[in-house]
Amino acid sequence: MKVAYILNSTQMQNGATKSFMTLLESAVDAGVTPTVVLPDKGKLYGELASRGIDTMILKYRPAVYPWLDTVSDYLLFAPRLLGRLYLNHKAAARLAGRLGEKGVDIIHTNVSVIDVGFMAARKLGVPHIYHIREYADRDFNMAYYPCRRRFTKRLLSPDSYSICITNDIRRHNRMQGNPRSVVIYNGIRTAARQEENACRRGGFFLFAGRLEPAKGLDILMQGYASYCGRCGGEPLPLYLAGNFGSGEARRKLEREIEEGGITGKVKFLGVRADIEDVMRQARAIVIPSRFEAFGRCMPEAMLCGCLAIARNTGGTLEQLENGKRLTGRDIALRFDTAEQLADMLAEAERMPDEEYRSITSVARETVRTLYSSENYASSILSFYRKILSSAACDGK
Repeated sequence: MKVAYILNSTQMQNGATKSFMTLLESAVDAGVTPTVVLPDKGKLYGELASRGIDTMILKYRPAVYPWLDTVSDYLLFAPRLLGRLYLNHKAAARLAGRLGEKGVDIIHTNVSVIDVGFMAARKLGVPHIYHIREYADRDFNMAYYPCRRRFTKRLLSPDSYSICITNDIRRHNRMQGNPRSVVIYNGIRTAARQEENACRRGGFFLFAGRLEPAKGLDILMQGYASYCGRCGGEPLPLYLAGNFGSGEARRKLEREIEEGGITGKVKFLGVRADIEDVMRQARAIVIPSRFEAFGRCMPEAMLCGCLAIARNTGGTLEQLENGKRLTGRDIALRFDTAEQLADMLAEAERMPDEEYRSITSVARETVRTLYSSENYASSILSFYRKILSSAACDGK
């Protein structure tokens, strides 16, 4: 079986890239011959080359409208959009030619906002899979070109299939009842992360992610400031791990920290290659996202024995409810508002060791059961076989 994978990024810490690499390892072991298509020669290119994976570099852009943040963005909107459309159509034609020579059976696009794979698949007459890992509009502020209705129409076309990473993503794209659409949760590698749940005495609270409105950092700052204000003793510090840049969004966050009176209590860690070790040392990880399609960070932390304090939204809520159905109890501390978050931070700080061990142990077992990399890969490979079997029947 020959499968072409179309990626949107070469960043190794990107959630979609992590999930793809988990799939790739199992796919190769199962006999899949992969061709990976990348938009540039980033770190991922070197990693794939070291593994002997057939890799193709092709310039293309997301099939979304350009962002409008500055005056120059408005002035350059039309030429940027037209340039993007021209680039993608040219890339799709080149892609179809090169993948046709390789005789690929399936084209699997790793995110929903890249369309060159879909266009190439139509030219070649082979099945195409959209791996829908994002809301697009809610979490990344992206608007599909020319409209979401056209994207939905593509999902419903005869040779188009989709993998949604949560049921909420499937509902958002109106794919319920579509036999060519399935829900397959992201896989989290478990072998290296499993450990006994040691109690956290002291430590710190942790946020790990990017600086985006959808991540809810404003709610986190409000809740943390409230927790500090009502704390009888010395509050636990808050560590922020990730690339927070140096632009207006960073300055806005720093103003919120200053206005909340928590300047000396919040520490920026930057991007950490040792994030698992940081998670193991944290008292709790906070997931304040407004919209999280799945949210790898929470199950990754749970596998490190770290307590989660999570907001009841999107894919985070779905994970929490899955855990409750499986175990009969909550697998994390849950909140909706900033004041509720303050309550949960205080509860996490004073939680008895036995209770801490109990909830984190149940959470870890939930991740191992529902989100293992083995289940993830085998489900996708089964989907491939089903697609090719259906295509063979249609061809008779």
